[in-house]
Amino acid sequence: MKKLIPLLIFTISTFLWAQQFTMPGAGEPDNGVSQTQYIPQAVLPLSAVPETAENLQLAISNRQYPVTPGDVYELTFLLAGETVSNILLVESDYTINMTIFGKLNASGMTFAQLKPVIEQKIADAYPRSLPSLNIISVGVFQVPVRGEIPESRYVTAWGLSRLSEVLDGILGDYSSVRDIQILSRDGVTNSYDLLLALNQGDLAQNPTIRPDDTIIINRIHREIEMRGEVYKPGVYQLLDSDTIDHVERYTGGFTPMANAERIRIDRFTGNHPSTFFINREDYSREFEFHNGDIVTVPSIIRVQPVVYVEGGILNSEVLQTLGVDTIDQIEEYDRISYPISLGETLYDILDSLRDSFAPFASLRNGYILRDGVPIAVNMERLIYNYDIEDDVLLEPFDQIIIPVNRPLVYVTGAANFPGPFPYNPNADYIYYVNQAGGFDNLRNKNGKVIITDSTGSRKSELDSIEPGDTINAISNDFLYNFNQYFPAIATGLGLITTMISIATALNYSGAE
Repeated sequence: MKKLIPLLIFTISTFLWAQQFTMPGAGEPDNGVSQTQYIPQAVLPLSAVPETAENLQLAISNRQYPVTPGDVYELTFLLAGETVSNILLVESDYTINMTIFGKLNASGMTFAQLKPVIEQKIADAYPRSLPSLNIISVGVFQVPVRGEIPESRYVTAWGLSRLSEVLDGILGDYSSVRDIQILSRDGVTNSYDLLLALNQGDLAQNPTIRPDDTIIINRIHREIEMRGEVYKPGVYQLLDSDTIDHVERYTGGFTPMANAERIRIDRFTGNHPSTFFINREDYSREFEFHNGDIVTVPSIIRVQPVVYVEGGILNSEVLQTLGVDTIDQIEEYDRISYPISLGETLYDILDSLRDSFAPFASLRNGYILRDGVPIAVNMERLIYNYDIEDDVLLEPFDQIIIPVNRPLVYVTGAANFPGPFPYNPNADYIYYVNQAGGFDNLRNKNGKVIITDSTGSRKSELDSIEPGDTINAISNDFLYNFNQYFPAIATGLGLITTMISIATALNYSGAE
């Protein structure tokens, strides 16, 4: 009988404890199952904590979500046929007060580890009660960040916040991402390297942040900039122990187009900048980069042999800016360098440039100049009627000459700057006179011209101007012509008069 008394007391106490959770609230409809939440007073202030549905879903779906101070869990189970609901809060010291079931220390546990422990504890006390523990709110906390940053600050974090997320946007120009320290609540300091985490995928270097952690940012050791033919160009911080092998690993290595025999180093030491070149194969792992080095890995294309294409060729920049009405502004002669590979032929070059020929390029009169000796090639036939017998194997520094045979129109006579001018389709004679600086108003009145074709036949001013035409601005001003020729005529007449006078005088003297 004495042994049954404690058991009876425990049963009565448990029943009374459960009754406080199952008492229907005022005005609540009686649907056969009463479900009332008992919320401890300490939980009420948490309603003001910002909460996002995304964070809650991540915590539920991630088995690694750690039990975090501020977490709120809901514990439900069946008792006497009714659902009992209890709210559990994780205290700042990681303890969870389960009232008559005692306190549980969840420090170092994930929610996935905590859940079966609590559910088993309820199942042991109430068999077939179907206990269930679920997260209804995740805790948030603040982490101090100090050291080599523009200003020390507190950053809000939660259970799945990683180091890189906490530091996003707060680092300065001299903040190291290679030497970051985290001081935990138990006084242990660990160092982390975010470059290895984000660049090399070492997630152990990007830990989740815990309450009472302190993040300390140190100053950078060395920083270099990688340019050119590497897979990941950019700025990289180096540790004192990093070698050229490490740098290659961080950048993903050299691309197939890299020229590793002539890596350029621009170095700034005090007021004396310097530039030098290294061959990757000649440098051991002891090669040391200096802070501020700019490292450029050039492309092998820059050291490829080249040929020169000259004459009636337009570079891509000119082609992109030309319009149909600017044909007269095209330079008559251009020159471009073209890298070649072993075995490339003249056809390969011309085919790649076929859209770049100037309008008046004379392809059929082209030739290759090799060591001063011309090699005649009908490039027009080579491009449009290819025959391997007409093709030419190129050698470094060959000059591919494409002559320019641009038709001309000639302006003569009373123009300010007479001479030949490039033919422009659909232009009238006034256009060419203006190209010659316009009429000379002292010599030409009323803009009179005489136009003849290449055979000398006269044309009307209304006729279209064709290549080879001559536009003669005639000199038809009387006063100009008079002033131009009268002095010569007067001088001639004076000379004749003088000679007659002398002859008359001599005849007179002889007669006496």
